Amino acid sequence: MQPQVHAALIETLSRHFMLRNSRLETLAVLIVGRIQCRTVNLSRISAHETELG
Repeated sequence: MQPQVHAALIETLSRHFMLRNSRLETLAVLIVGRIQCRTVNLSRISAHETELG
């Protein structure tokens, strides 16, 4: 994920959710993974994130 996109997504999420930064980062990765994989299957998202490194 591009650093600018990641930071912007975390900033947007922080306005709506009172979460710790680590949880916001996790949520951002899951959202982007879901969009990139076009699925809600967590095993596929996990495999996709592993491939991207």
